[in-house]
Amino acid sequence: MFIYLRVLGQSDAVISTALWYNLTGLVLAALLCLLSGFSWPAFSAATSPGIWQALILVGVLASFQQMLLAKSHAYAKASVLAPVHYATIPIGILLFNEVVGVKFFIGTGIILLANYYILRREQAQTLKENLPD
Repeated sequence: MFIYLRVLGQSDAVISTALWYNLTGLVLAALLCLLSGFSWPAFSAATSPGIWQALILVGVLASFQQMLLAKSHAYAKASVLAPVHYATIPIGILLFNEVVGVKFFIGTGIILLANYYILRREQAQTLKENLPD
């Protein structure tokens, strides 16, 4: 995802990057739903009056989030931005009562250590490139 956004962000405007990204996600999600036999529950205005407003609000907020994410790739490398996304881990646990087990912590530790290694490596490479000859 980060590589895809980075490539699009180098040549396209923020709005088109967000639209391409969202369109790709829509197509892939629809394909997965079709292949898995998933069926959406029926919504009607009478049975769930606020559901459409909530869905529209989530869609608008997610679109703004996606545009800001695309804009961030114009200012920093994807490898620098990736660790920021791991801030969603405690948010999911605290706000959505996600259940975590040992495998979660092992996987999270591996991902965080790998990102730390990549960040340190890139910092060292940047320092090396900026040293006078």
